[in-house]
Amino acid sequence: MKKISLLTLIVIGLIAFASCKKDDPGNLFTFKGVKYSIDSISVTQLIANDGEVNESSMYQFVIMNMKPGDTTTLYIAVYDKNSNVLGGNYPALDEVIGGDRGIIPFAFVVVSGFIFEDGESYLVGEGGSFDVKASQGIYSLAFNSISVGDYDDLLDSNGDDDSEYLEAGTIGGSYNGPIEKIV
Repeated sequence: MKKISLLTLIVIGLIAFASCKKDDPGNLFTFKGVKYSIDSISVTQLIANDGEVNESSMYQFVIMNMKPGDTTTLYIAVYDKNSNVLGGNYPALDEVIGGDRGIIPFAFVVVSGFIFEDGESYLVGEGGSFDVKASQGIYSLAFNSISVGDYDDLLDSNGDDDSEYLEAGTIGGSYNGPIEKIV
């Protein structure tokens, strides 16, 4: 009788442990069905008009997957016009600067997109969002179907006010843990 009870408890414990592991999404991001573990992450805060009424901040995240033969790097840059506190929802928009907040596809000092081991790269376009929560040095990040792709006319050389973006896929995933922050 005791052997059956002990065996039953072990089986129930293993099932509970396995089901908890399935619910944990882990620290990873996905692109085109491929999962990339987040092995290293940092964020740099860039402050414009420091201490003035119109102070604004940009935050450059560098998120690395470091597997042998694959060092895919994901860059996410966000802009926040009204706060120097990182947090909240940052939508992926085609016009960020001039708005209040969002993901910056590219600028002189920041960029958002992928760089793969083989040199292939994509930039963030319009679509999806990036969520950031921070509490006592622990960050929670969510990549919500962020569009990435190619810009055919990046600098609008033909003057039609259209950068001609072609989506290659979306970024999903999450991260929960400490992040090195540089100001």
